[in-house]
Amino acid sequence: MRCFDCIERGHDTVAVAVCMECGAALCSSHTTTVAHLPHRLAGMGRATSPAPTRRLLCRTCHRTHGAA
Repeated sequence: MRCFDCIERGHDTVAVAVCMECGAALCSSHTTTVAHLPHRLAGMGRATSPAPTRRLLCRTCHRTHGAA
């Protein structure tokens, strides 16, 4: 699989990740890692994990959705 952003710029780079929002394949140069607090239903409410997880986004989705 090849990096979507690199292909648009005429480069051929191997993808190492997939954007969690749009599904684009990404190389390490075009991947943005943000912290994410996962939530799950627990009883009568929502429980938040005490430790953040990683969320990989392309630069476009990171700009569009902010650092959330």
